[in-house]
Amino acid sequence: LVARPGAGRFAEIVARPRAGRFAEIRCRGAEGVAAEAVEEDVDDTVLLESLEQLRELRNSAIDSDAEQNQNPDRLGQVGDELKFDASLNPRQRALLHEACERLGLGHVSEGKGAERSMRVWAIAPRERMKGLERALRVEATAAQERWEERLRDATAGEMEAGGLLLRDALLESTGVTSFGRIKWVLDQDASRAGHMGKFSARPGAPVALAKQDKTGVYQAMKGAPIGYIAEARRERITVVFPASDALEEAGSTERKVSLVACPDAVTTERLLLGLRACRALLDSPSSPLRFLLAPTPLPQLSPGARAWEGDVPTLNPALNLRQREAVARCCSSSGPEVALVHGPFGTGKTTTLVEVVRRRVLLGDRVLVCAPSNAAVDNLAAALLSADPSIAIARAGIPERVDPRIQGVTLEALQMKQ
Repeated sequence: LVARPGAGRFAEIVARPRAGRFAEIRCRGAEGVAAEAVEEDVDDTVLLESLEQLRELRNSAIDSDAEQNQNPDRLGQVGDELKFDASLNPRQRALLHEACERLGLGHVSEGKGAERSMRVWAIAPRERMKGLERALRVEATAAQERWEERLRDATAGEMEAGGLLLRDALLESTGVTSFGRIKWVLDQDASRAGHMGKFSARPGAPVALAKQDKTGVYQAMKGAPIGYIAEARRERITVVFPASDALEEAGSTERKVSLVACPDAVTTERLLLGLRACRALLDSPSSPLRFLLAPTPLPQLSPGARAWEGDVPTLNPALNLRQREAVARCCSSSGPEVALVHGPFGTGKTTTLVEVVRRRVLLGDRVLVCAPSNAAVDNLAAALLSADPSIAIARAGIPERVDPRIQGVTLEALQMKQ
């Protein structure tokens, strides 16, 4: 939906499309509240058949990769290919492109206008992973080159204005934190009020020690490790570095230090390690990764597994009907092995997951919660502690990117307590 509200007005549009139909709602007029709804019949039979063809193509690619496992010279793109003609409308073609990306298939749209078509081809899983590795390396190289170019010709003033440089901050204290890492606390130079606030220092951001060369340009100091912002305030920044001789020497001799923001290579390296590990797992016929990629049904819970119904009372009486149904599906032995809880912003997914985790814990289970970002993990952990302060939680992840509300339950903090 695209809303263009009139000047001084706010339009709230709620669309409830029916199965097999696409609803377009138009709002017009700045003075009165006038709206019209136009419904367009869409036959998605072709789309559903096309999606099924994509699944079959993906499965054939997996089977072909398994057969080729013993002959590495033959690994590469699988020969099977599909072509969809112009009978698909742009919306359906866009959905198929997204499905191809999720299924790991090669895909491209060709032609123009009424002759627009789409071609899809199968790619062996290990070849797909190699392609992802190449893309990651290209992205990392480009980020490094852009960073070096920005530093090469910029003056100190330009770097500060752009948030790249923290110049001559006061080294207030140094110390050793967990796992042998070095912690520096930097304060703002009172004679240069406001200079620390210009630095793009969000928690978790990578930084390097900077030195001024003969031409007056600040460059990352060679031999010094990359550090990460642990805490950032307007007049104080805490940085954590891996232990190094160069860093210890600088900390003992320098009164003022400069930092330069740098590309985050840690995430890229972890993704590359993960992809290489996945490719290695594919070499084993009994690999759990091959099971996840293969088109086999999910295992069902054993008949003797305990039921959820009645075992544990409702912990959060404020749950609505849909949330209770989701909790039941996630905790019942008669439910699916894997459950997807879906909903837009503000529909209570986190509240639902908190209930699921608390129920599982009361039933004697240990629960591992994963998310694609540190912030998402912290959000759920904070919600769990708010609902039950006594629940035993250990938060794993980058220590420098932790929500202050759960500082006490990080692996780092728990280690210190022990």
